[in-house]
Amino acid sequence: GGGVVAYAADVKAAVLGVSAARLASHGTVDPQVAAEMALGVCRVLNSDWGVATTGVAGPEPSEGKRVGTAYVAVVRAGGEPVIHELHLVGNRAKIRAAVVDAALEFIDAALAADDGQ
Repeated sequence: GGGVVAYAADVKAAVLGVSAARLASHGTVDPQVAAEMALGVCRVLNSDWGVATTGVAGPEPSEGKRVGTAYVAVVRAGGEPVIHELHLVGNRAKIRAAVVDAALEFIDAALAADDGQ
């Protein structure tokens, strides 16, 4: 197991393999970017599951996206990412905490569903 903190767009591209063209055209706060990040986590860490988050915690909008907009992607290695779009309210700390809580819920649900198959 492990983790990658890929805050900057160039790190998302260089480390996780997110499409530089996608980053240039859509920015970092994008559902497909989240999906590519999650897939990159599986590849870089050789893990069975990947989860990734990207969003705008504030205090100001970013890349034309409102504060509280976030995407969480969960993927089983070799599968298709499931992307969740969030619209959260609160200050920067509350939004960040809510994204983490949501990511944990989504990965827990994915693991439970996978265990039932």
